[in-house]
Amino acid sequence: MVRDEQDERLSESQWALLRVLADGGEHDAAELAQAASGTNADIGDLVSQFEPLGLSAVTSSGGGWKLTAPLDLLSESAIRCRLQDGLEVPEIRLLGSTGSTNDLLRRSPTAPNGLVCLAEHQAAGRGRRGRGWVSPLASNLALSISWQYPRNFGALAWVSLAMGVRMADALEAMGFAGIGLKWPNDLVVGDAKLGGLLIELDGPARGPLRLVCGVGINVWMDKSDHAGIDQPWTSLARLGVPAGFDRNALAAVLISACIDVLSRMPTERVEVWRRGWAARDTLKGRAVSVKPSGAPHEYGIAGGVSLAGEFILKQGDRCKGYASAEVSVRPVK
Repeated sequence: MVRDEQDERLSESQWALLRVLADGGEHDAAELAQAASGTNADIGDLVSQFEPLGLSAVTSSGGGWKLTAPLDLLSESAIRCRLQDGLEVPEIRLLGSTGSTNDLLRRSPTAPNGLVCLAEHQAAGRGRRGRGWVSPLASNLALSISWQYPRNFGALAWVSLAMGVRMADALEAMGFAGIGLKWPNDLVVGDAKLGGLLIELDGPARGPLRLVCGVGINVWMDKSDHAGIDQPWTSLARLGVPAGFDRNALAAVLISACIDVLSRMPTERVEVWRRGWAARDTLKGRAVSVKPSGAPHEYGIAGGVSLAGEFILKQGDRCKGYASAEVSVRPVK
């Protein structure tokens, strides 16, 4: 597992302990000390520092240690063996704890197409318009992919929308039913948020374009992890995971889906993605509140998404379009 030197919260010794303890079984102090390259007396101190990341371990009468619940840790080899056949992924970086996987890739301007970064824990994960993204250790899936295009193209506003369509399709193929989309970048079940996308662009208006796509999916997150979330949410665990499911399988499916969209984006007709979006649009036809940046709320009926990727608000005979950077949209109860 690669460490991010700036934001790593656990030491190499602690990550070594976690890899042993992840199975949820009991391990004696000598085994753990060998893994952590320390003495038996050090183990208690190392384990006690898991608690700020939401983990706890208990001792047995025999002096062994075990986590109170097993961990679903990521593995590059397990991800690679599940990738779509023939898919070219030049590098998969696995981090322990980091600030934001998107930020890390944006600091790598020469990254090749398809460079993937995943983190077991994000301390400063971000959503759209600077909102925080809660990402408990080894509980959700946080990944980012870097991509470059030789020039800008007209369908840029559809990157996030197309990615949402492809993600929802991929999750459904894994056995998760009822996945909908909320403009512009949320995966939802009903009105509860399951995941989100963050597309960030760098480059001159007429020159080469660099894009970083961030994906966050709630996987095992439960009620104890939700502090600070101000909207309804759900997780794949709440939907019921199929047999054999783990985060490595999910990562492989989502990486494959992302690269499929990014490679097709400049040439695929927008209408293809627009039909897919319309089939999963959870807002269309509903009463909504639209909050433009720096302006009062506006109310009307959601009218779907335009060819330009704008949210359409119907107010009687009048229709208004909004770009994703301008507004926040919520259904009216």
